[in-house]
Amino acid sequence: MTNDFEDSFDDVIDFKKLITTLQMWVWLLVLLTVIGASAAYFYSRQQTPVYEATTNVLVTRNSQQSVGDISQSLNLTQLVETYVRMLSLDEFLGIVSARLNYIVSSKNVSVSALPNTQVIQLQVLDPDPARAALIADTMVIVLGEQNETLQAGRYAEAEQSLEIQIKENEARIADVQEKLDEAKTNALAEQVAEAQANIDTTVEAIKITTAELQRLEKMNWVEALFSQRDKKTRLPQYQATLDKQIADQSALQNTLATDPRAQSDPNYASIVQAQVVDLDSKIEKTRHLIEETQDEIEFLTPLITSEGFDSTVVEKENYLKTQQSLLNSYQDVYTNLLSTEEVKRTTNEIDNLKQNLDLYQNIYLNLLSNLEDIKKQKLQNIPTIEQMSPSLASENPVRPRTMLNTLLGGLAGLVTALGFVFLRSVMDDTVKGREEIEKILGTKVVGYIINIKDNHDGEGIYVGRVPRSPVAEAFRALRTTLEFSAKEKPIKRIIVTSGGPGEGKTTVASNLAAIFSHSGKKVLLVDADLRRPRVHKYTGVSNAVGLSDLLLSDEQDLSLEEFSQKLENIPDLDIVPSGGLPSDPTNLLGSERMKSLLDSFSKEYDYIVIDAPPMLVADPQVLLGLADGVLLVIVPGQTRKEVVRAIKEQVEHTGVRLLGVVFNRLQHSRRPGYGGYSYYYYPYYYSSNYYEVDDETGKKKILKKRKKTSDSSDAPR
Repeated sequence: MTNDFEDSFDDVIDFKKLITTLQMWVWLLVLLTVIGASAAYFYSRQQTPVYEATTNVLVTRNSQQSVGDISQSLNLTQLVETYVRMLSLDEFLGIVSARLNYIVSSKNVSVSALPNTQVIQLQVLDPDPARAALIADTMVIVLGEQNETLQAGRYAEAEQSLEIQIKENEARIADVQEKLDEAKTNALAEQVAEAQANIDTTVEAIKITTAELQRLEKMNWVEALFSQRDKKTRLPQYQATLDKQIADQSALQNTLATDPRAQSDPNYASIVQAQVVDLDSKIEKTRHLIEETQDEIEFLTPLITSEGFDSTVVEKENYLKTQQSLLNSYQDVYTNLLSTEEVKRTTNEIDNLKQNLDLYQNIYLNLLSNLEDIKKQKLQNIPTIEQMSPSLASENPVRPRTMLNTLLGGLAGLVTALGFVFLRSVMDDTVKGREEIEKILGTKVVGYIINIKDNHDGEGIYVGRVPRSPVAEAFRALRTTLEFSAKEKPIKRIIVTSGGPGEGKTTVASNLAAIFSHSGKKVLLVDADLRRPRVHKYTGVSNAVGLSDLLLSDEQDLSLEEFSQKLENIPDLDIVPSGGLPSDPTNLLGSERMKSLLDSFSKEYDYIVIDAPPMLVADPQVLLGLADGVLLVIVPGQTRKEVVRAIKEQVEHTGVRLLGVVFNRLQHSRRPGYGGYSYYYYPYYYSSNYYEVDDETGKKKILKKRKKTSDSSDAPR
């Protein structure tokens, strides 16, 4: 269990194998990348282009609001979030849709508050760039209207009540005024009224002068200087704002008069007219602010120096004394006029009417003041919503992003392919290279055989037909390795087996036997795979009689010639096919008869090559004890490690000598591993020359330049 984990871990972190795997699957990586990119590209091309219009809306407090209240700042931040939510509501978008006569979906509108600002960013998507900009501008206008409507609703009831009371008082004042005018027809009454008017005018002047002196007591000339400079600084700004507002209004009015679109599109004309009305209100506010600022500058100008400040105070004090003196004089005149009875009677009537008139006027003024206060509160509590700039639509569509989608599609395909390759690499438990075999079995790879593409059943042994091919060279190298191994311990009987069917053990056994015979040795090839025999199919010999017939025969002295066959192009090779299928192949192969036959054959032949069944069945296990060594055939990338470990246990259990491993069916690749072979193994596979190997010395010499595959006429020496 631990070994399995270590092997799997080694596979995961072996970057060399990972790179080799990627090289092997590069076609899949490229294919899925191209498919993903192509699919994304064609999908993007089928989409309708969508343009984006963007505008920013600034939300500020009214200019008359205090800026020092932290709670107001917090409320303003919350108000920005409220507007963001309002702009996204279906009800709000329904109003915009009705005004434009076009359905505006919330899916095509994106509203967000820019961090750490009082700015709302509005983004609108639409297939028509001009319409996207129009939708954004209309949303800003509707937001302003809804804002004023919602804020004004809180004061509507109070305003209506005050307006009714004002109208009632206006009627009362008019009635009293009419009666007062009749009473004033008397000359003395007119004189009394004139004296009273002088008294009223003087009293008003005294009040104003007293208020100014009280204000001067609370400031000094330095404060007056800074306040005057501040007002003078603000005045040009207010004037510039007024000029811009007037210019904008003029431009909009010109648009209404001359723009064909305004003549043909009522919705567009109503939008422009709403903007003109909005500018009217702003212009009136700005003019009032300029007048207040000019009056304040006029008041502060004489006070900006110490001498001017003092002289102004003295001047106003003297003026106050003068007015008080005049008031005393006017009061004396008024008293003298009231000395007669007629005057007293007329004056009393006039005084009563005046008192009533003053009462009604005071009530009227209070009502007007209350109404004005409510309107001011309403204006002060309505935040200013100002569009910072007209909506601008993007010149290029923002969707679909064909290039980005293509790149992402290709990346998705590549990631999918990489995931498949990585998962397959991790899940793959097959033997892939020489190092893994040496680690598991403790033996070396003694042969590397490429995949023989033009090798078909019945054509005969390949090395016999093409003795100068790279395949023949590979088998000669295998033969040389086995001969060197035989110097330590003689090898006569060689079992060739594999982990499972379809790994080419018959091909290796047949070609190895033929190569042994090329060196002048007498060789016997025995097909011991009684269940699934392949030797007769591969070599083209008859399977009418064979090994099973030998084993089942009751005759003790049988001639091998009756059961063996030869090939014309390999005279020193005898072949014993499997023969008929017996009822119990395992017992037959493990019988004393089999042992005695092999002992007898060993006296006649230099080498006996036995094509045994795969190791995972019971048949080869009974043969292992009859051989001098076992040659294991493995297909890299096909034979599983678990099978190789099971074979190792069987070999160790029987004690037979493991001669080595033959890598079969290697692909024509220059990468080692995963069934590939490289210069590292056999450089002459890729040379432009054919080599001849001396069967006695094992040395190579160049035979001729390789232009095409040699035919069977190139017989071995």
